[in-house]
Parts: sequence; structure tokens; C-alpha cells
Amino acid sequence: MENEDLKPIFADEDLPTNAKIIVIGVGGGGSNAVNGMLNDKNEEVDYWVFNTDSQALANSPCDNKLILGKNVTRGLGAGGNPEMGQKAAEDSYNDIKLVIHGADMVFIAAGEGGGTGTGAAPVVAKVAKEEGCLVIGIVTRPFTFEGKARKHNALEGINNLRQYVDALIVVSNDKMMFNNGSLGIRNAFAASDEILAQSVKTVTDLILVHGVINLDFADVKATLEGKGLALIGIGYGEGENKAIDAATNAINSPLLETSIRGSKSMILNITVGDDTTLDDVQYAINYITESAGGRENDVNIIFGVQNDDSFHSKMKIAIIATDFTRDIDVDQLDTAYNRSISSFNNNGMNSMPEEPSTPVMKEETPIRSVVKEEIKEDRERSVLPDYLRDFFAEDNQPSRPATESVQENSHNDPTTTFKRVDSEVVDDDEDDAIVVERKY
Repeated sequence: MENEDLKPIFADEDLPTNAKIIVIGVGGGGSNAVNGMLNDKNEEVDYWVFNTDSQALANSPCDNKLILGKNVTRGLGAGGNPEMGQKAAEDSYNDIKLVIHGADMVFIAAGEGGGTGTGAAPVVAKVAKEEGCLVIGIVTRPFTFEGKARKHNALEGINNLRQYVDALIVVSNDKMMFNNGSLGIRNAFAASDEILAQSVKTVTDLILVHGVINLDFADVKATLEGKGLALIGIGYGEGENKAIDAATNAINSPLLETSIRGSKSMILNITVGDDTTLDDVQYAINYITESAGGRENDVNIIFGVQNDDSFHSKMKIAIIATDFTRDIDVDQLDTAYNRSISSFNNNGMNSMPEEPSTPVMKEETPIRSVVKEEIKEDRERSVLPDYLRDFFAEDNQPSRPATESVQENSHNDPTTTFKRVDSEVVDDDEDDAIVVERKY
């Protein structure tokens, strides 16, 4: 007679069905990114906003809020001072720990260059690592027009944050603006926030959204843990050549700071319609693998495929590339794309520089030639993703002649637009660079 007490155990109802994921927006830029995520939030993700500014927290639609450093800033903000942001986060160390405790994965989103995001984000990341979490940092570098002080703060903040995260995605606001011509000032910052949101969604959807091909938290952790600086690219394709177009646009995405060549670990999130074949998916993956140097390098790619009824005859590919065989330095990236989009007077946003009549040219060098060629190729091949295109409207402003500078808008006008300027750095000393500009 069989022992009736012996029964197969298929699942333990007490075990969690998914990893616990927390997304934390730190400071103004990070909080704005989280606020935007709430429109398409995943119910299995906990969203938080951390800030030193109590008024900004009160205006946030996010349910979960933490005021940083009540004893330091009294809720009045960090005043653009990263040291104040750091002290505020350290003052709230125990509160941060309570929020993060029990999480498996923590995303930290921030706009670098200001006070709270720059100074507090490394403290939050440090707490998350102490709690044993997989920590992913996703940050933006400031626009050129925000000034050298914010640029300096951003680079220092990024280097501080790198010490405590497993993977760090850095997006250049300048590069995004340069690749997409004229855009309204309000839309520029909104697009920057949207990039942070899309970066988070790329990873969380792989883990939490049921798809045709799924990944679990262990897969993602193995790919991102301890991998350092990461790159993200998003590409779309449509029609008969949707697979190759999506793959090409993803690896040439304006979001990518540099080439994915040399990446040894990549995550792909592929969204398709019912008409997409396995051959389409395989072709796209093979193309991306070859672009990363697959023949020379042992590239580890994990991918998920999700079906979306609205993607008939379309494909979207999001790439996160990490674990590079070559060193990638944030300062180097900044120099490589050091283009002057526009110059600003003391009031901020109402003048364009005069084109130099006789630029002083430096002697051409192999390195200079390579950088200039990469910049040229990058401009020619970049394709704006659909999800960002709406952000780059000029607020219905009438078109202007190609060579006309935008001077009629005051710096207080939120519809101020920036005309595209193709720039070539001919003297790359950062403090007194000479820039040849071609205005459109």
C-alpha cells in the first residue's frame, strides 16, 4: 500500500515567484524619470523617489517617497552642491537601508551634475551593495549648456558611483541632442528622463514580463554582476528587412556612447509581432554578435523575446552591452563627443557663436583622423527611435533659415529652441577648444 503522505511537491506557495526589484530615482532628474515610469509601471516593481527637496517630493505622483537629510538641508534641497547631497544621504542611511532591505535588484536612476543626484546616488548604491543586491546605475550626463561646473560634478559623481554598482549605464544628453537636430528645451529634458525609463524597462521586462522566450533573475545577474560600465542601444525595424534594420539601428543608436565592439556580455530584449519568424530573430542576434567582434571574442548573449500585437511587421531590439575587452573611460567618451552644440551668454540661452573666419588647425594625427571619421559616421547612420521622436518637436515654432541663430527667445521662454550645429573640434584642449561650426 502506498504511503499517502508521500506527495509530489510542485511549488512552495511561500516562495516568491519573482525577484524583488526596486527602482529608485535620486534627485530631480532621477525622480522625474521614475515619475514617467509610472504611466507604464510594472506592478511587481517598487518605485521610489529620494530627494532633498520636500516640495519636489510633494509634487511627485510616486507613492513611495523619502526625504533625504532632514537634519542637513531641512527639505530645501542641496543647492547644486554634491557634497551637501552626499551628507544628506548619509544622514538618512538607516532610512535608505529600510527601503532597500530584502531586495534582489536595485536600479538607481539619476541625472548627474546637480547636488542630490550626484552626491546621494553613490551613498544609495553603497547601501544596496551592503544589502547584497544586484545594483544597476543609470545616469545621464548634463547638456553642454548647463555649464562646466555641472560637467565637472557629473564626471566626478559618475566615477564615485562606479565604485558601488555592478553595472553603470551612462547616457550623454549632448550626444542625444546633437544627433537629433533642433529640439525644445522642455522636450530635451523630457527625452533625457525617457531614456532613463527605457533603460530600466529594458531589463525589468526581461525578468517580469511573460514572453515567448523568458529570462530569469539569475540570467540577468550573471550577465551584469560586477561588469562595470555598460552601454545601451535601442533600434526599430519595419517591413521585409525589419530584423536587420532593428539590429543595425540598435548598434548605431544615438544612445550608445561608443561602439559595442569588444563587449563580452550582452542582454537583448526583442519585441516582435506574430509575423516574425525564428529566422528573423536569429539573423538579428547573429548580426549583433558579429558587430561586437564575435569571431575574435567569446560573446555571451542572453536574450528574451516578447510578443506585442501592435508590432505586426515590426521589430524592436534593446541592447545592454557590458564586460568590454577594452577599457572605457567616461572622460574619454566625453572628449570623443566634445562638440559645441551652442554657446550661451551670461543670461543662459539666447545667443549663438559667430563662426570663426580663420580657424587655427592642428596638425592632423592618426588618432584625430579616427575620431573625426567616427563622429562623421555616427552622424550619418544614427536613426531616431520612434519612442523619442515625439520629444523632439520644436513646439510648433515656425521654421527659420538654416543659418539663422535663435536670438528672439528670452532665457525664460520654455519654447526656446536650439539649432543644430555640426562641429569639429580642431584644438581639443578642453578649456580653450577651437570649434569649427556649420549651422543648419
